[in-house]
Amino acid sequence: MTKFDDDVCPQEGPRRHVQVSIAQQREFAKTIKRPFSVYYNPYTQSIDLLKDTRSIENGVQDLCRDLTTVCDALDKMNTYLGI
Repeated sequence: MTKFDDDVCPQEGPRRHVQVSIAQQREFAKTIKRPFSVYYNPYTQSIDLLKDTRSIENGVQDLCRDLTTVCDALDKMNTYLGI
């Protein structure tokens, strides 16, 4: 994003900085040596440890439910728009 873009839409500047910071934190987290991974659970606003097959399976099930919700919304939108 250029300086000009920030002038036209000033709220984009802070949002972009947050997105860059999040990406940098994720990259840094990948460098930490640990025998597990972590997953942010937005429903409980907590970090879940993915340390064994059961915890990974639970994380995948959460993602599947979220994707099902998104797919249902897209289907409804397509039906409404006649696409």
